Amino acid sequence: MQQYADAVREVSEEVGSHYLDLFTRMIELPNLHEVLRGERNDGLHFGELGYEVLADEISQKINRVMQSKKEAP
Repeated sequence: MQQYADAVREVSEEVGSHYLDLFTRMIELPNLHEVLRGERNDGLHFGELGYEVLADEISQKINRVMQSKKEAP
């Protein structure tokens, strides 16, 4: 997964798009197993807590992008 995250980051840099490193953010969570525990418990789909973390990260990124656009000349 790290290789995939790195490749996505590299492509986003090459094309000038925004990038959000959700992989690193998720694996750094001290309660990762709890975050992954959900209805399916398949290690792929998040549980409710995981989707809350995901939504929070995406919201913060959108806010940062929008703020930087407001500050741009």
